Amino acid sequence: AKTVKETPMNQKTEDMFAAPVNTTEKQMTTVENNGHAMAPYMMSVALYVACMALSLMYPFGKGMTTTDSPVKFLLAKATVMVPLSFVQALILYFSLRGFCGFTPARPGLCIAFMLLLSLAFMAFIAFLAIAFGRIGEFIALIFMVFNLGASAGTYPLETAPHWYTVLHPFVPFTYSVNGFRSVIANATAVPTTEILFFVGLLVVSVLLTYVIVRHRSKTHKVFLPEVFDGEC
Repeated sequence: AKTVKETPMNQKTEDMFAAPVNTTEKQMTTVENNGHAMAPYMMSVALYVACMALSLMYPFGKGMTTTDSPVKFLLAKATVMVPLSFVQALILYFSLRGFCGFTPARPGLCIAFMLLLSLAFMAFIAFLAIAFGRIGEFIALIFMVFNLGASAGTYPLETAPHWYTVLHPFVPFTYSVNGFRSVIANATAVPTTEILFFVGLLVVSVLLTYVIVRHRSKTHKVFLPEVFDGEC
């Protein structure tokens, strides 16, 4: 206080007190409008919900207990799930581009990331449906609700409850939102971490599904009562 009192006041001192810190701004990316800013979040939701919708219409677990080969069973299901995963991703992309003026910075990488994301979500939901029947589909729905809050797709994570910040690194939507933001707004960066995450989710989901099918085809047992089984 004494030092401040004894400091002679002049224009330089006044400028220092008025603006003690000089700030600089660096523009990292450019987002055309709010629609492009919200697209990563809503695209993630759209692809996930599309996979959930298929689980309600297509019997993922049918034939599991009678198959003589888990590999044949998985390949048979893949002939349906893989093409539909690609179709729904392409419909989403070209619908956004045609009707909403969607223009990502890296269109090719954006499409590739959407295809990977759709496959990974499909494999994950198929695993839940095959492992737990109708209960697995309900688990997929509840899991999506946690993703919506913990992914920071709409508001900054700092404004969310603390337990969302804990879940943030562990939910898939965190990585899908970050990946889409990169390919939509950043023309140079490749979302390597996000790509590896969804490759891992795809591989792990397929392997766990194989283990479940192999066990069921040998034991002819169901995990839950028949009323909840996916074959009903």
